[in-house]
Formats: sequence, C-alpha cells, structure tokens
Amino acid sequence: MTAEEKKAANDKRKQEKANKPKPDDNKEKEHELSILFKKEENFSKWYTEVIVKSEMIDYYDISGCYVLRPRAYYIWE
Repeated sequence: MTAEEKKAANDKRKQEKANKPKPDDNKEKEHELSILFKKEENFSKWYTEVIVKSEMIDYYDISGCYVLRPRAYYIWE
C-alpha cells in the first residue's frame, strides 16, 4: 500500500466517523423522567413507576419493604 492509498483510506475512515450519527443526550434525559408504561395496559408497573419517580417511596434493601417519604406519609394520613 502506497502512502497515497494509506492517506485516502485514513481520510475515508475519518469521514465515515464524522458522518456517523451521534447519540442524542436529550432523549436519554427526557426518557429518564418519562413514564414508560400506559395506565390502561399495565396498571401495576405504571403505578410503581409513578410513585417512585414522584419520590413518594424508596425501596429498602429487604425484599418487599419500602420507605414512605414525607409526601406519601402526608397523603396517607
């Protein structure tokens, strides 16, 4: 391979890399707070996701246990 062929191959790789779509960070941030499940399709997973993302409960290390946060406790009372 000559120097010109190497340069051409290197330029081609650089251009392919530049044209490669970059991951959209906004989608990940948007997805982080969005609700993934529809209430009508899977109520259990939707409800769990809503109360966790609204910071009403936190799960504890022990299986089946959770911690009520102040907002949830106020609603409970």
